[in-house]
Amino acid sequence: MVNPIGQPLVLYNVHTHERFVGGYRGERGPIKRQIQAISGLMRDHHRNEIMLVDPGLIELLGALSRHFTGPKKQPPVICILSGYRSPETNASLAKTGEGVAVDSLHMQGRAVDIYIEGVPLALVHAEAVALKVGGVGYYPQNGFIHIDTGRVRYWQRPAPIGNAPLNIATKSP
Repeated sequence: MVNPIGQPLVLYNVHTHERFVGGYRGERGPIKRQIQAISGLMRDHHRNEIMLVDPGLIELLGALSRHFTGPKKQPPVICILSGYRSPETNASLAKTGEGVAVDSLHMQGRAVDIYIEGVPLALVHAEAVALKVGGVGYYPQNGFIHIDTGRVRYWQRPAPIGNAPLNIATKSP
C-alpha cells in the first residue's frame, strides 16, 4: 500500500460538511500537519473532540482512493460518516444503535465508516477486503463500509429481506 508522494486524497465529512483535499505523505513519511488536519475532519462531531488518527488508517483510505481514481486522475470523494468517537459518544451510540461495539476502534482513532461518492458500495467493500489489512465491515442497508487497523477480519450485516440495499451515491456540496 505504498502512497506516491503528493497523491491527493479527497475526504468529505457528511455531518460537518468539511472537506480535506491534499497529500498526506512526504519523502519522510506521513506529513504531521496533514495528519492533524485529517484528524480534525474525522473528529467526534457530537462532542467536537479530536484524536490523532492512526496514519495506517489514512494509508488505507489512500489505497482505496488510488484504486478508484478516475481515468483523468481525479481522486474520488471519500465520504466520512464516523471517524473518531469519544468514549461517551460511543457508549451513547451503543445504547441506541445496532452494531456499535462497546470497545470500538473508533475510540482509538483506528476506524472509520465511509462510502465513496459515485462508486457502488459492493465494489468499495470488495477492494477493502482485497487489501487484507485490518477489519472490514459491510453495511449495505446503511450505505457504508467500516474499515479499521485492527486485526484482519470481515463481517457483513445483510440487507433486510425484501429490501434493496441502500446505495448512497450523492454528490457532496
